[in-house]
Amino acid sequence: MRTPDINRLLAAFRHEATDSVPNFEIVIGARALTRLLGVATDKSLWDLAPELRAKALAAVGQDAMPCPLHARIPNASVRSAEDAERMQFPDPNQARERLEACLKAVAGTRLGVCACITGPLTSAYMVLGPVSIESFMYLLYDDPGLAARLMDRFVDHYTAVIAAVADLPFQFYYIGDDVGGSAGTLIGPQHLAELWAPRARRLVDAAHETGRPVLFHCCGDQSAVLPYLVEWGVEAVHPLQPPVNDIYVVHRQYGDRLALVGNINVGGVLSFGTPDAVRRDTREHLERLAGNGGYVCGSSHSIIDSVPPENYLAMVETVQEYGDTSK
Repeated sequence: MRTPDINRLLAAFRHEATDSVPNFEIVIGARALTRLLGVATDKSLWDLAPELRAKALAAVGQDAMPCPLHARIPNASVRSAEDAERMQFPDPNQARERLEACLKAVAGTRLGVCACITGPLTSAYMVLGPVSIESFMYLLYDDPGLAARLMDRFVDHYTAVIAAVADLPFQFYYIGDDVGGSAGTLIGPQHLAELWAPRARRLVDAAHETGRPVLFHCCGDQSAVLPYLVEWGVEAVHPLQPPVNDIYVVHRQYGDRLALVGNINVGGVLSFGTPDAVRRDTREHLERLAGNGGYVCGSSHSIIDSVPPENYLAMVETVQEYGDTSK
């Protein structure tokens, strides 16, 4: 495998030609990690010690290590306005310590680090009870002010985290906010525009003010979200899950303004195909999307344990064999 080099990934975000299309995963499951590390593990990538995380990523030539800085608040723990005000957020300096540990693990290499934070909608709907997500959807109509307050509390926390780590030498932000589902966005257009968008933009703007690019993650159908990301100047979008996103249509519409990351189908060829089928699909993505840059190959979500390691490696090997965009 090639040597990781963060400059390769950053060049793709800038739509610049590189020696190879980058491959990037935000999460890799225990099954693939056991293969990459050569020792059995029951942990996923985020749960590994940073040193082992770096070793696993070097084994597949991935150019950046994800460093999760999420506030750890129990799901469905908020059931009232009083609960929302009593939520205890970790000291932002704890996020700084986590990021420093990741930076120490990659010192002396070209493996970069991305700081991972959660957007306002996912943060809010996961902590609201008694049933996460569903309870939040009721709250949008029963008490929209509380829904907004809950989202604001998370945005305030993550902007504080951004400020606390701003001077550290990591390379980009990953902001994850699962606004979409297979049938469209989880909330309607009015709530998307009035409740979600201003708060998500606060995080994107805060990240950009530190001089770093943003990779924005949203599961499901992203058609209603992409115009916002373009307006905010987001550099890259992940993971463009098929079949609810046609990455080739997205490329025609937004490929000059957004780098596209992912789309190799976890629910299809990666989990249930052969290595040869994975290679064919990966080559098609490279031929139709890579051009002079602006595409980062990866799964349509993450390398979960349904993905045979040989299929994951077939995707990575194909990228590194056929992904040269500098010629």
